[in-house]
Amino acid sequence: QRQMCIRDSTPTQREFPTPAAAPQPRSAESVEGPALSLLTCLPGPVAMLRWGDTVVSVDLRRLRSHLVYERLVAELGGGSVGAQGLLAPVVVRRSARDVELCLSRAPALQELGVVLEAFGEDALLVRAVPAQLKDCVDEPDIDDLVDKMVAWLRVESPAKEAEQTGTHGIAAVLSQAQGADPAPRLARRWVRELIEQERDLSKVPGIRCFEPEDLT
Repeated sequence: QRQMCIRDSTPTQREFPTPAAAPQPRSAESVEGPALSLLTCLPGPVAMLRWGDTVVSVDLRRLRSHLVYERLVAELGGGSVGAQGLLAPVVVRRSARDVELCLSRAPALQELGVVLEAFGEDALLVRAVPAQLKDCVDEPDIDDLVDKMVAWLRVESPAKEAEQTGTHGIAAVLSQAQGADPAPRLARRWVRELIEQERDLSKVPGIRCFEPEDLT
């Protein structure tokens, strides 16, 4: 008598390895150091930030001027400073003496991104300013820029420190051009960039740091 072999048709279950637990996301503080947050903005404008336990006060105008100066000097080291042409050249009225003074330094000014020419005997036609001065595009801002530039050219002296003479001296003056006030949110970005560069915030113009014991 034949024996019938019956195969079990029940499919066998394959065993799969248990998936590993998904890694927990790291907090912003563990990745970038203490969190940096905007607390408030005071007249000035001055932005107040919290960086861990430290309160950081940022004079937005002064810090912007310092950063613009550093960028201009860095571009000078690379050979040239980027210029942004004005959509409409601005005519700035000045005395014939001041016009002549600016024209005598036109090559140095152009090296820094300031392109100007005479417009008659008592006016300058400004065609371009440094690209770093993004907010300096309106007529009042250009007028203020020329004011600062002329004032520095009048008192320029070889007795000044080397880094503050020549094109570096003019760069320091150009960096002070106001334009519109910086937005408070920029303070957080600027300070974060300085932290990433491992800069000592207490030595950066426009920044003051307060520890908890300073606020009690």
